[in-house]
Amino acid sequence: MATQPLFYKTLDLESRETHLNMAGDDTKTWRVFSDDAYWIRRLDKIAECVRETGQGREYVLQANQVIIRAIPKKVELTEEQRNARRESFAKLRAEGKL
Repeated sequence: MATQPLFYKTLDLESRETHLNMAGDDTKTWRVFSDDAYWIRRLDKIAECVRETGQGREYVLQANQVIIRAIPKKVELTEEQRNARRESFAKLRAEGKL
């Protein structure tokens, strides 16, 4: 008897999703649900799978396993500002502070 493939393995790329949730009353853990095989493989290595449905898998992560960062801002400098910074860094390197 052939087994049916799991639903998440038959989804096209546009339909795959991964959800990251933290409840207000439990800020020490993240719950992650994914039906994307790429993220399921990665989460299998670092997290405990607490539930598997035909739709995907749910994991629990400790809060310190997730890092959320701001997008770095690109700084626009004039040529004069760029030269001033260049000289400042050259001075610090010469003094052995960098």
